[in-house]
Amino acid sequence: MRIEEDHTSAEMERLRVRRLWRAFAGGTDPSGPRSMLGRGLVASAVLAVLLAAGTFVAGVIGATTSSNVSGGSEAEVAVTTTAAPTPSTEPEPPPTNPPLPPTTKPPEHVNVAVSSTVVWTDTGVDVSAGDVIQVEATGTVAAAVGDPRTYVGPDGSLNPEFVGANRDENGVKVGGGHAALIGMVGENGKPFLIGASNTIDVDTDGRLLLGVNDGGLDNNDGQFDVTLNVRRAGDS
Repeated sequence: MRIEEDHTSAEMERLRVRRLWRAFAGGTDPSGPRSMLGRGLVASAVLAVLLAAGTFVAGVIGATTSSNVSGGSEAEVAVTTTAAPTPSTEPEPPPTNPPLPPTTKPPEHVNVAVSSTVVWTDTGVDVSAGDVIQVEATGTVAAAVGDPRTYVGPDGSLNPEFVGANRDENGVKVGGGHAALIGMVGENGKPFLIGASNTIDVDTDGRLLLGVNDGGLDNNDGQFDVTLNVRRAGDS
């Protein structure tokens, strides 16, 4: 009896499996046409799952590649930007000019007419300490028009009656002949006697002025013609 029961149980199990297969495959025979359709549906479902998985993986790979390319472009832009030179805003120092060599005044040769009615005649010659002036003068002036004794040359008159009327300039009484040729360097300098021919060693800087050795010029007449040769300090 036990053997028959076991055989009946196995048969019932096989029938149950067969019914389940028919329900899934739509037929009574696992090897029939409906069974083949069921297997085709299962294969299609598996293929759809595989395609979906492949699409997901491709999307992940594409996103990663795009991120890498984008990052590389930004890096290149950054490198290019930082490599660009930055212009300097500091001004360039001005060019330095070499110092000019010291200049010396050239030698001068000047002719001057010195009127006996002008207190000081400007020669237009600037002199400096160390210059040497060679003076030559000619001509006649009258210290008192109408008195022949006062008609003199550049050396003036040594008549005692007239010497007392010599020029008093800047507190200095000029000696020598009356109405003689005199000079001064600068308006506030000290007057000095020159005469018809003289060499003057200049000891100060200024404009050379010439005149006649007379304190009163209102009754004078005539002029001296003077030639100046100036040798500058340091010239041989």
